[in-house]
Amino acid sequence: MIQADLSQQTVYFLSSIAFGAAFSVIYGLLRSMIEAVSDRPAVSITADVLFFAILGFLTALFALPFNKGEVRGFIVLGEAAGFLVIHFTLSSWLSKIYRALFTLIRKILQKISKIVKKFYGILLKFMHFILYNVFEIVDKILSSVKKQKPKLNRKYQNEQKRDQHTAAYRG
Repeated sequence: MIQADLSQQTVYFLSSIAFGAAFSVIYGLLRSMIEAVSDRPAVSITADVLFFAILGFLTALFALPFNKGEVRGFIVLGEAAGFLVIHFTLSSWLSKIYRALFTLIRKILQKISKIVKKFYGILLKFMHFILYNVFEIVDKILSSVKKQKPKLNRKYQNEQKRDQHTAAYRG
């Protein structure tokens, strides 16, 4: 076991309290985000499990520079203390701020969505107008070709008959 003097341990402990407090703030933000997106318990439980798994990994990383990777009890205790102090004191106040923030973001996204829908509506009407007119022009061209087709067929048939008579006369 690596020995650390009292001043180093105090610094590690205070740093772990700050680390735990920061994670409490992030956890509150995550919880508010989940509440804004989904009210299903499965989503909430999954997010909590992932959060605390990441927290455990980051605790091990946090211990690397201080204790060469050795996680000591006072580090975990400091993180838990920082987390719980923020969670039970500032969490409700921060949750109100987060909810207001997510409500504002939702309203902004709804307004952007309305603008995009109007734009696409105008674009679709414009495309419909263009395509309708193109199809009308194509339809007129096709109908004029159909009207000329019998004339062309008669002309072609007359040329074939003339060629047959000419071939019969020469032969």
